[in-house]
Amino acid sequence: MKMKRFLSLLVVLWLLPSSSVMRGETTWNLVTDASDLYIGDQIVIASKEYAYALSIQQNDNNRGATKVEFVDNQCVITDGVQILTLQAGITSNSFAFYTGDGYLYAASSSSNYLRTKNTLDENGSWLLTIDNQGIATICSQGSNSHNTMLYNKSSNLFSCYLQTEGNVCVYKKPTTYNTITYIENDNPFHQKYASGIAVTLKTPSEINGFVGKGWTLTPMDTPSDTPPSDLKTSHTLTEDVTFYAVYAIENSGDFEKVDADLNDYAGTYLIVNEDNDIVFDGGLEDVDIAYNIFDAYAHDGTISSNATTDAMTFTIAPVSGGYSIRSASGKYIGRTANDSGLNSSSTTAYVNTININGEGNAIVTASNTMTLRYNKSEGQCRFRFYPGTQQPIQLYKQRASVTYCYCTTVNVIKEPMTIIENTTWNAPTSVCNTLTISNDATLTAPLLGNKIASNIVVEEGAGIDCNIGVFGTCNLNVAAASQWGNDISASDGWCGISSPIAGGIIKTAVSGLIADGTNDYDLYVYFEPDFAWHNSKKESNRLTRMTMGTGSLYASKEGTTISFSGEFNTANVYKKLSYSSKNQSLKGFNLIGNPFAKAITLSNVEGADLSGFYLITNDGAWEAHIGNEDIIKPCEAFLVQTNSEAQICISKNVSPTKNNVKNNNFIAVKVANSQYEDVAFARFSSSPNDTAEMTKMPHHNVAIHSVSINNKAIASFNDDTKEFDVSFKVVTTGIYKISLKASDSFKSIEYLHLIDKQTGADIDMMVEEAYEFVGSPADNENRFVVRLSNNNDDENENTNNWLYMNDNQLIINRKGYVQIFDIMGRIVINETFCDGYIDISGLKNSAYIVRLVNDNGVKTQKIIVK
Repeated sequence: MKMKRFLSLLVVLWLLPSSSVMRGETTWNLVTDASDLYIGDQIVIASKEYAYALSIQQNDNNRGATKVEFVDNQCVITDGVQILTLQAGITSNSFAFYTGDGYLYAASSSSNYLRTKNTLDENGSWLLTIDNQGIATICSQGSNSHNTMLYNKSSNLFSCYLQTEGNVCVYKKPTTYNTITYIENDNPFHQKYASGIAVTLKTPSEINGFVGKGWTLTPMDTPSDTPPSDLKTSHTLTEDVTFYAVYAIENSGDFEKVDADLNDYAGTYLIVNEDNDIVFDGGLEDVDIAYNIFDAYAHDGTISSNATTDAMTFTIAPVSGGYSIRSASGKYIGRTANDSGLNSSSTTAYVNTININGEGNAIVTASNTMTLRYNKSEGQCRFRFYPGTQQPIQLYKQRASVTYCYCTTVNVIKEPMTIIENTTWNAPTSVCNTLTISNDATLTAPLLGNKIASNIVVEEGAGIDCNIGVFGTCNLNVAAASQWGNDISASDGWCGISSPIAGGIIKTAVSGLIADGTNDYDLYVYFEPDFAWHNSKKESNRLTRMTMGTGSLYASKEGTTISFSGEFNTANVYKKLSYSSKNQSLKGFNLIGNPFAKAITLSNVEGADLSGFYLITNDGAWEAHIGNEDIIKPCEAFLVQTNSEAQICISKNVSPTKNNVKNNNFIAVKVANSQYEDVAFARFSSSPNDTAEMTKMPHHNVAIHSVSINNKAIASFNDDTKEFDVSFKVVTTGIYKISLKASDSFKSIEYLHLIDKQTGADIDMMVEEAYEFVGSPADNENRFVVRLSNNNDDENENTNNWLYMNDNQLIINRKGYVQIFDIMGRIVINETFCDGYIDISGLKNSAYIVRLVNDNGVKTQKIIVK
């Protein structure tokens, strides 16, 4: 009996279709919910009513059908059935059907086509919806309107239709699954995949200022300059896994000079004329115009990349016979005529040949032998093709993009924030709302991301110290001028301005700078060779751009807020200081600017021995500053004096070769009245020299009094100097106060007296805060003496300032026996003991010799009585 049952079972198995023997490989399950489909699933598409599935047979415009067997909610497939692997489509929530050698796609807007191609697009991205009966709606997401995959019973084929054909359903192979958990900035996202497939990992969600670079299995506790060792963009799935998004601050690479021939010139370039520190502005809509240039400074064969320079590039690409050159604005350039000029076209790719000569110059030749050069002639200043009579050009090629940090968590500022005190952020931070820095605070955020200039606002006096690639806005408030006219030395309302925007900014793009429709503003630069101020309102001056490190003098009739918006500069800035003026007293003065959105001092300036600097005040005074402690605010210009032509570097950070004064022992001499104040400095050193001095600059406002020492705002003396004269020029008679203040480092000073030659007053300035006096334009210019040693000091007796005249009085600040002789040698006055004053009203107009005798010896001096 058992044998019969066994034989009967064999007969039954023999009668079953052979394809159902290996049910795990050939029997697939009906899908009744599209959410049960995952990337990596293998599926077949079949007719809902008839036992046919999509075939591997690709006809010209459709797919054939292969016989299958339905068993309940399962499909038993045969060899001719097309097995499709689900991949991600390129539209949201869509799938792509990969056949093993291409993707199925809806191939027509007017015909019923279903084809296969190697590339994936929207027409090959399908949205699936499935009802609980298993009827599937499979719709292509591209523009082709015949886009719904259906079964055609009459033709026994599968294709895409507009009208209704036979319904289809989806069967999938029994599969095990694994889950990938994506953690993006602490936010988890789970996605299931068929086990064993190679998954192209999703792209991390965008965060303002940060670029998603891939995924890591281990979160990064601290940011790093190098990527994690397991940085992944794909993964073969064998088990559940958790990935952490990796973000980076990434920026375009700098431009490097091409100084030798290249095998292939394909790439992105700046076209440069190094002699004039300018580049061909490829961002112009019309590139063939006069002044198609922008300022750019190359240092050590490199020009920094920033938003400004990146917008001025040219793309060089190979074409038959040479290379095309296309501007960032989309214009191909070349020359077709045999004369000077420049052809440009949005469609015609002109052919140029390129090589580099032995001097490192680029020879870019058009088809007619004209070469691309720079014409610096007045009224021209342009790049064009010439027959070889203009200045040569150089090519600077852009390097690959640079990544500055990697991290797995970014602090995102989602609400408005105001910073009013010095703050440091070490964590990577994305600014997605308005961040305002005010109250003279500085934000130090070396890992800050922001590409929207209005998101970060730096108010006047505040600052931000950040990494490269950060966009923001710097504001500067300008008071209205109470006086207005053409004479710049008579008006108030002045300020020095400088752009903190990387690369520079067109003048008209600076908000609040130009009074619309009027000339109620002044914008000057100082031209050292002519010792003259040039106003940019004059077309002939062509001062259309504000570049990093260049200072300007500005005034507004009505007052304004100037806003510099763009990418904050963080690169060192190199400038040439001129020393060619024929005006010897003002030789070497250069108006430069703070190129950063943070405060700097002279310690940030290298390459020239600068003793100090001037800042223009609102009143129109050139206010002298000494040493490395006084700051230059963001957006502020400052005036320096060099003693020779020099190339300086304005560095973001203080370097080991900073411009640091070795001895900062100085005395500040300040004179003030009810309206203005002025200051000069006497610096003391064991080896003083001219490089430690700064000539007195006349004030723009001629009503302001002037204080100087030997016609210097900063004068140098030996450490053993006992006294020095102070020059005081006054425009208006009035009451003034003079004060003396020694620097904190000048600890050895024990005696500090002010001598008023006009009154004979001797004031101990270590006791008195100030000395009040009446000043008049008729006063002797060298009215005051600063004495650093007691009169009874023997060494002090060797100084020359011991005798002064004031009207009918002879002021002698020494004690002793005094004799006055006329030109015949006769004694006309004999004082056995003098302690201050001698009346000389009885002397006739003539020359006399004054002789002083005391325990320290004999001193004589000539005087003239008028």
